[in-house]
Amino acid sequence: MDQRQPIDRIQRMGEQQFIAAFGGLYESSPWVAEQAWRERPYADVAQLGQTMARIVKDAGCERQLALLRAHPALGERGPMSAFSAEEQSGAGLGVLAEEELGRLADLNAEYKAQFGYPFILAVRGKTPEEIEQTIRHRLEHAPQLEWRIALAEVDAIAGYRLEDWCEALTDMDDIEEEGTG
Repeated sequence: MDQRQPIDRIQRMGEQQFIAAFGGLYESSPWVAEQAWRERPYADVAQLGQTMARIVKDAGCERQLALLRAHPALGERGPMSAFSAEEQSGAGLGVLAEEELGRLADLNAEYKAQFGYPFILAVRGKTPEEIEQTIRHRLEHAPQLEWRIALAEVDAIAGYRLEDWCEALTDMDDIEEEGTG
């Protein structure tokens, strides 16, 4: 993907437009985009993504915990962001049988009781079986290791969302060019 065109569009955004566009990359945590706005300009989209990941890494433990807790449990049927709903649906979690949902709910509850926040995994390209295997494996981790892994997964999710935003922007521009050509 050509990163020049999306970054040009990003550089021209006003603050509110920037926060509206990127405030949801990190689940229910627009503070990441708000701080990223103050660190503009960016050479390319990759630098924007790296800056946002650094902002989260440098945030205090309380803010990081709030970010982790903002994520919905995988397979949960409750309210969640449009991003999360689409990601979970894409991984097949929206069509699980009751037995599979029950197992996943039990594992999620065990994980949350053990670590204090929901199990977080960038589910793109993963099957429900792989997700279940991953949660079982990660339940064996020490809390400090799991904290780092959960934050890395949050960054991976945000990276996918940023990539999708750029692809959607490019697709919109292609449609506009076809319409004027």
